[in-house]
Amino acid sequence: MRLVLDTNVVASAMLWGGSPKLLLQAGREKRIGLFTSVPMLAELTDILARPKFEKKIAASMLTLDQLVDGYAELARVVLPTRIKIGSIT
Repeated sequence: MRLVLDTNVVASAMLWGGSPKLLLQAGREKRIGLFTSVPMLAELTDILARPKFEKKIAASMLTLDQLVDGYAELARVVLPTRIKIGSIT
């Protein structure tokens, strides 16, 4: 199975655990394939840089960059392509 996780799901998995963390664990164990893109990694960086996450990130003993880079290593970074569906582009 191949998945593209919403950036809020990834942030939740990294900082709180629960069901979202199980998705990352499944990716680590190669039970699923995780995919992301450079724009999604930038969005994840923006989300994790919010002041409300400072304490959670500090508690993880990792930097914001280490968290994002770790996810980039776990997921396959792909180049999104524009698809045309009918007359919608």
